[in-house]
Amino acid sequence: MAKKFFYCFCILLLINSFAKAQPDLTPPAIQYVTAVSSTKVDILFDEPLDNNSANIFSNYLANNGLGMPVSARTDAEKHSLVYNTYENRSGGRNRDCRK
Repeated sequence: MAKKFFYCFCILLLINSFAKAQPDLTPPAIQYVTAVSSTKVDILFDEPLDNNSANIFSNYLANNGLGMPVSARTDAEKHSLVYNTYENRSGGRNRDCRK
């Protein structure tokens, strides 16, 4: 009886580790973007993001003169929501990020 239990337990562990090893090959898709102010933009994705990559500000680029944010952070509870903060460029010349 102990051998059967041990054998079944090992099979379950193997199946569980195999299932976790499958990479997520589908990138997250943007659900919506909200301009909260002239320097803050919220982005909601269709799935939770990995904080290590989602909080890297250089992973984002906005057009209409915003460029790259100065900070990016995921929401503490909803990991599919990212808050981006951009430099205030109201007094200077904005570059066109679409070029």
